[in-house]
Amino acid sequence: SVHKYQTSFRSASWRILKESGISGLYCGAVMDTLKPLVTKFIQNLLLPVKRKLDSLCGGRTNIRRIVVGSVVSTLTLVVLHPMETVKTAMISERSKISPGMIETTGKIISTSGFSALYTGF
Repeated sequence: SVHKYQTSFRSASWRILKESGISGLYCGAVMDTLKPLVTKFIQNLLLPVKRKLDSLCGGRTNIRRIVVGSVVSTLTLVVLHPMETVKTAMISERSKISPGMIETTGKIISTSGFSALYTGF
């Protein structure tokens, strides 16, 4: 039933614990944890680009911020979108895909192909 978890927080938590164990409470939490790490990693990768833009922009830091911010945001989206797709599949009750992130990714790729990870992109 779609309305299975439309109850108090306590009742829903107990139901998830009984059905999926403790890992059921953290379904999708990996994505929320990885997003800031990936963003910071991409920012650090772009440090040489930032320095080059500083010399090209002649002190106009707003242009650099706009360019670097746009590139970081775009790359973060490209890297993390497949994880969002997997997270959505894991959380969706209608999809009877296995509970783990790796298993769910494998099922999506095997049934619909790699491009399915970018559905909705």
